[in-house]
Amino acid sequence: MTSPADQSAVRDEPEFSPALPEGSARLGRVLNELREQIDALTFVLDVPGADEAREARQEIRDQLDDYVLPRVKAAATPMLAVLGGSTGAGKSTLVNSLVGARVSGTGVLRPTTSSPILVCHPDNFDWFMGTGDAPPSVLPTMGRVEGPAPDAVVGDQLVVIRTEAVPRGLALLDSPDFDSLFDDHYEFATKLMAAADLWICVTTAARYADAQVWRMLQRAREQGATLGVVLSRVPPGTGDEVAEHFAEMLDERGFGDVPQFTIPETTIVESRLPETDIEDIRAWLMELGESGETRDEVIRETLGGVLDSFRTRVPELAKQIEAQVERRESLAAEVDSAYNTALAELDEATRNGSLLQGEVLAR
Repeated sequence: MTSPADQSAVRDEPEFSPALPEGSARLGRVLNELREQIDALTFVLDVPGADEAREARQEIRDQLDDYVLPRVKAAATPMLAVLGGSTGAGKSTLVNSLVGARVSGTGVLRPTTSSPILVCHPDNFDWFMGTGDAPPSVLPTMGRVEGPAPDAVVGDQLVVIRTEAVPRGLALLDSPDFDSLFDDHYEFATKLMAAADLWICVTTAARYADAQVWRMLQRAREQGATLGVVLSRVPPGTGDEVAEHFAEMLDERGFGDVPQFTIPETTIVESRLPETDIEDIRAWLMELGESGETRDEVIRETLGGVLDSFRTRVPELAKQIEAQVERRESLAAEVDSAYNTALAELDEATRNGSLLQGEVLAR
């Protein structure tokens, strides 16, 4: 993403500044306690909303493990930009174009993106890959494979590729399609979205009105992600009309302030787009990645958004726990009532002789 001259300038930049204020150690302890409490929650009874509560519990726990706790503990902060979208939206092509090399497989059917591809500067490789006994600082629960990866399914592994084409302080991650027929693709996509400092939704002129696109945008916002949107494969002639309609839909749904970019329908050469079609996106990402102040601001905003989201997400879990307790007490009361009724009937039958009389009459 940078010229050789720019790369040397980026490498000479001072070390990353802490993205969090003093007191992060205290915050870390509080969040670890929250993590333990969330992990201890169980939803045994199948009351209404129990399935959703189990899923929400898992999402909060994963986000704490994969993003929040690593971010709070970290002293240096490369920014992770995750590209998500529907099948064939052009995420891999966009990543290849920004990097300037084919690092991710492309096509409507994409076997490689079942294994997420993360591209970072060599100076940030250990941060994302982990070394020796030190776990990676982001997504520590996922396995790692050093790339480049072959065009084959690697499994639930994160393929980490180092290249000086990406500025130090920024990493791009090509995630699986969130509308894939494979359940693990969707799970990967949502997991990676929750671990992103910046989540970029890539959709097409033919698919931007799909309900799944808006569900994922809403989910990203609810989980605190900083957002960007890319409308790709915009046909010639009607491109302005399509882009305007997409912008109107974004504004109506409260996403009007999100950075928006369009990519026209064009010829793909060596899995890459023409430079003129991505220069705006490149400039935006370069500005975010190369400026330590801007980068830290994005990270702080995203982390703050995630922490704020816990204000509503955790109480919702508490409501479901209350529903579980109420149902348990109701069931226990029904059992006690049935037992006490039977015991009273037995006692009465014994006292008035009807139990013995019935036996005698029967004989």
